[in-house]
Amino acid sequence: MFLAFYRHPLNRNVIAALHDLLMAGLSFLIAVWLRLGAGMFDYISGNLVTPTVIFMAIAMPVFVMNRLYRGLWRFASVQDLIVL
Repeated sequence: MFLAFYRHPLNRNVIAALHDLLMAGLSFLIAVWLRLGAGMFDYISGNLVTPTVIFMAIAMPVFVMNRLYRGLWRFASVQDLIVL
């Protein structure tokens, strides 16, 4: 029964969307760190949660509007590469 959960295509799309959302948040934190260096916690006073959540809230509709999750593929084509 547990394996049947992962065989459903909708669940794969949800897992892919959650992964991309978490990676978007991580990329925001890395970008801030690259810009401000080790002093980013002094500059932002340690509160990175709100800007990260706002970035993730903006990223998810952008992913959906670009139809990134219309389907998963086994082998990516040139057309998929252009879309990405």
